[in-house]
Amino acid sequence: MISEAEGCQKPDCRMFEAALEGMGLGPDDAGSVVMVGNHLERDMGSANQLGIISIWRSCSHRRSRVPAHADEVPRYTIRAQGELPGLLAQIERQMARARHNPALA
Repeated sequence: MISEAEGCQKPDCRMFEAALEGMGLGPDDAGSVVMVGNHLERDMGSANQLGIISIWRSCSHRRSRVPAHADEVPRYTIRAQGELPGLLAQIERQMARARHNPALA
């Protein structure tokens, strides 16, 4: 999804809403969607506002590495792309446990 194609720029949530819609998902499904980004404000802030699982790829030395606001704090952080598959597997296990035992959610 490209923000400009939606007539907005990140961190505008419309881009993420359009991405959900494009996948046939609604706002209630956001907690089952993962956003991987490398920009705290533009990627993490928008994802967090919608309840999307945010994963920050902490790799850029050009951008801030400290969240400026609480809504920019990523749910997860990876430092290398190779960490992503294991983290996704962990998230899937947590989601499966929560489905079987809602008290864990």
